[in-house]
Amino acid sequence: MSKNENFELTFDAFMGGVQDGGLRSTLEIHMLICFLLAHIDEKMTADVITETVIEGEIANYFETSSALQSLIDRGLVLQDEKGRLTATDKCKEYIGLVETELPRTIRQRSLKIAKRLAVRKKFEKENGAEIKEKDGNFFVTLHLKSEADFDVMTLTLLASSNEEAEAIKNKFFDDPITFYNKLTDMLL
Repeated sequence: MSKNENFELTFDAFMGGVQDGGLRSTLEIHMLICFLLAHIDEKMTADVITETVIEGEIANYFETSSALQSLIDRGLVLQDEKGRLTATDKCKEYIGLVETELPRTIRQRSLKIAKRLAVRKKFEKENGAEIKEKDGNFFVTLHLKSEADFDVMTLTLLASSNEEAEAIKNKFFDDPITFYNKLTDMLL
């Protein structure tokens, strides 16, 4: 951090969609982004960061997107060709401020949400699920892929509505490995 940077908290962030106790300054949002990138083992994208703050009602979507872009533009966060983000050493220096400036509940809630979302994005990328409609019936086909990218399991289920099909797909992506293990346990 340069000596010229001002670390005084000013309540300058738009609060739409943010619950009481959420982040009210752009500096806090910058610190949270650096904190998340430094503490999550999974590679995170901008989508995971913004979904985390939206789901937790921690900060406004537009403020978070702007803060993330500012960190990238300033070279504090690196983004690779696949959109994966990495905190630089300079960004990690912000983390020292986190302990004193960001509430513990915000840190814990954001870490929990971000970890879950990052793992889910990984599961969605590695596996597959599609919904097809035929004659008013909705078929959900779930694919659990191996590391060699072949289907370990393909399962097609009939759903009564598109909403039910989406719910099945979403539940599968929450933890496809546990789903597979429970299914094989029941069959064996």
